[in-house]
Amino acid sequence: MADQPLAEMVEIAVREFVTDPDGTPVLCSKTLCLRLDAIEADLNSMEDKCKCLRAKVDMLANQNALRPHSDRAVHGDSAGR
Repeated sequence: MADQPLAEMVEIAVREFVTDPDGTPVLCSKTLCLRLDAIEADLNSMEDKCKCLRAKVDMLANQNALRPHSDRAVHGDSAGR
């Protein structure tokens, strides 16, 4: 499920939510549709924030990997002694 794009997961969830077990569509009230739109917007916002955080973590990890090992002793890392 994590491999599916967010839009596809929302589309599947909405399709399942607005159809009967027989597959016949159920009329979606305006309030329900607005609520689903708000939830989708929140999910999109969370996805964007996760992408941004992932990029920041990758950047920090790359910076740490490029740091010289002798720098650790300067900052009190006693594991190398």
